[in-house]
Amino acid sequence: MPVERQLPQRFAQHQPFVVTVVVHPAPGTRAYAIEESLPTGWLVRHVSAEGRVDAGQGRIKWGPFFGSTSRTLTYELTPMDEPAVVDFAGAASFDGSDVDASGRLRIYGPGAVIPSTLRVARHAVSPDLVIDLEGEPGTTPLVQASADLMEWVDLDPIPLDANGRGRVYVPAGEDARFFRLQPAP
Repeated sequence: MPVERQLPQRFAQHQPFVVTVVVHPAPGTRAYAIEESLPTGWLVRHVSAEGRVDAGQGRIKWGPFFGSTSRTLTYELTPMDEPAVVDFAGAASFDGSDVDASGRLRIYGPGAVIPSTLRVARHAVSPDLVIDLEGEPGTTPLVQASADLMEWVDLDPIPLDANGRGRVYVPAGEDARFFRLQPAP
């Protein structure tokens, strides 16, 4: 993705953390700019790359940057309250074409339950299919596969790591299948 946000899965009140926005413009891009929306009432500090905080709109703005050089942009946030869940949003404009930021869109406060999710994609360096899992760290959500949406077979258990992530590789050449995620038992 041309713009990807990285942030922790959880936050705690008054504990700062860093948000990273990685930008990869397409070759030949002449100019681009990036914006990130900020959680209301949270403290923002240490904005990199001459980014500017627009307090009136609740945004950080970077750019314009000229050329197609990739950049890693960062800022520090300190939660001043403890909502259960906070959603993030951001976008970039590449030569006038807008693209929403991908990556983590939501962060969870203390005690909030993190739901398990799965994303299916082709592996970047092989023909294998990759299933990325995300959820509560230390849990083992159940991934199932089906050829007909009627009969489901459990795949090998994939425990989520300390960051709440896991990955399943499905070898290329296997019959087409559907996948679903069941909550961790």
